[in-house]
Amino acid sequence: MSNIYTDCANAAIAAATALEFTEGVALFKTVEFWNSQFDASVGGMSSFDRLAPFFFIEPAADGGRRAGDGDLNAPVNLNIMIGQSMTGRSDNVKVGDAYNPGIFDMLEKVMQTFDIWHPNSVDGFSGITVDEFRYQASYEQADEKCKRALYQITFTSNYIVPRS
Repeated sequence: MSNIYTDCANAAIAAATALEFTEGVALFKTVEFWNSQFDASVGGMSSFDRLAPFFFIEPAADGGRRAGDGDLNAPVNLNIMIGQSMTGRSDNVKVGDAYNPGIFDMLEKVMQTFDIWHPNSVDGFSGITVDEFRYQASYEQADEKCKRALYQITFTSNYIVPRS
């Protein structure tokens, strides 16, 4: 079943899948909807390491209000989680190396892609009636001795629902 939230997230997944670290090399190994892919019940940190570098997305509603003309203005949030692991290597996860993107490389490319971004700009997606997504906030969730890093970034847009 399609809805504005999953349509926006599917377009973001397609856009993230196309991001490259270097020419012809994907930036992310794993690009999926967030579904608790790593926690204590599914392998914890070993799952984190196996999936990295990753891009997970979770669309979310954020209340709603009426616009000046009475139309419903329903914010749409795309909560994006990116992570990288460089365990077993001497390099710093923040800066990466010639073969592995650092978390800062990943963060920069995600920000460049999704700030002032519209889902209709992705091939195969059209008719999604939201404003452009804009950067809202980012949080460093974890930094484990320069070997694992995790960031959550939120982009928000408005879905304007006309009155019938």
